[in-house]
Amino acid sequence: MRTRSARGLVVAGLLAVACAAAAVEYRVDPAETRAGFEVTFLGVIPIRGEFSRVSGTLRFDDGQETGGVDIVIDATSLAGGGATARGKDFFHVARYPVIEFHSSRFLFEQGRLKQVEGKLTLTGQRHPVTLDMHAVTCDARMPPQPRRCRADAEVTVKRNRFGMTGWAMSVSDDVTIRIRLAAIEIAPAASAAVPQ
Repeated sequence: MRTRSARGLVVAGLLAVACAAAAVEYRVDPAETRAGFEVTFLGVIPIRGEFSRVSGTLRFDDGQETGGVDIVIDATSLAGGGATARGKDFFHVARYPVIEFHSSRFLFEQGRLKQVEGKLTLTGQRHPVTLDMHAVTCDARMPPQPRRCRADAEVTVKRNRFGMTGWAMSVSDDVTIRIRLAAIEIAPAASAAVPQ
């Protein structure tokens, strides 16, 4: 009886480890990942800029429909939008050189990732936001090659909520942030064999 109980505990432990290992970790590929923003001037003229340095990690299990992500954008890598976009009225990159997004809640619909809920830190202020996800794809798993995943993410925030209050009469309060994300599996998922 004790032997069976001990064996049962071992099997349960191995199953727990296998389930925990199902969420595979990825690293953001900086060579293929970009972030950008868009506002409108006088309601009609789009003003865009791009952040060329993005890093982070991703935990993703499409089978179990779970995941988490940590993204760090180097605000000093901003190009476009003119000096005003880098200045104190907008991103104020000299004072706030980092933009961050952290999430541990992925929302799926009919088996596809549709939204990611998390918190965005922009110009030193942190607020909850929801990213809309598009074109989410992952390569077929072919060990020993690391799996790659790609996605486009988008969110529109009110900039005055983050203290970006300059040019309120001419530049839209809405700021759309887009991220073209590419991530590489850190280590191929290993399957755990459970003894009979």
